[in-house]
Amino acid sequence: MSKSAKQPRTSTDPIVELVCQKMMARSRLGMSKYESTLDRTDLSRLDWLRHAQEEAMDLANYLECLIKIELQNSPHPPDQVQQNQP
Repeated sequence: MSKSAKQPRTSTDPIVELVCQKMMARSRLGMSKYESTLDRTDLSRLDWLRHAQEEAMDLANYLECLIKIELQNSPHPPDQVQQNQP
């Protein structure tokens, strides 16, 4: 089977289906924005690692923001809530 052959994608898990739909939409957006797929050869392994690291750092920032919001909205006094502070 060639790389480009499409296999049907189905799952009995609605969450998995939702994630798949979002990934397909993200792929279409990326292809439109960058006029390329991820199956490209113009980036080195180091380039890919740096891209992944940048995405991971963004994720860490989003998580920290949500943790801060959760702590602010917690009904427990701050000393009862475990905080990730150095």
